[in-house]
Order: sequence, then structure tokens, then C-alpha cells
Amino acid sequence: MSGETKNNSVTITNTIHPDFKFASHKKKEYHVFSGEITDPSKFDGDWLAINSEYLILTDGKTLQKLKQHKIHWNFNDDNVIVSAEIFKN
Repeated sequence: MSGETKNNSVTITNTIHPDFKFASHKKKEYHVFSGEITDPSKFDGDWLAINSEYLILTDGKTLQKLKQHKIHWNFNDDNVIVSAEIFKN
């Protein structure tokens, strides 16, 4: 996992290359987030939608790290997700 650990949270850095940070599907634009993958075109698997206030697609391995945790999405000035802070229960 890419990121840093704090006392009650873990930060996962978005490793997706900047050219692939957004994807469109059925006229909706999604953020693409992964703590594992840099180039989604070379990923041989399904992208999964995260149930969030934002439209986000992620790979299954990253989703498993995010599941059942409170998540705070961190964006840069260009409205790109740069990291996710997950809080331990």
C-alpha cells in the first residue's frame, strides 16, 4: 500500500498516472483512484464504483483497503484526488 500511517488513520496516495485520473462512463465523469496501479490501460480486471459523495472508480485490491472505513478524499487545486485518508474504527 502506498501511503503513510498516523495514530488513527492511514493515507493512501493515488498512484494513477495524471493522464488517467478521470474516466467517462454513460455520460458521467468518474475520478479514478488506486493505491496499487499507475496505468489503468494495463490493468486486467474490473474497475469498481465506490459508494461515495463523489463518482469514483477503483481496483478491487484498493477497494478492499477502503471498505468499511470512514474515508476523507483529498483533492488538489485541479480537482484531482491525490489521496484518501481512511480512519480506523
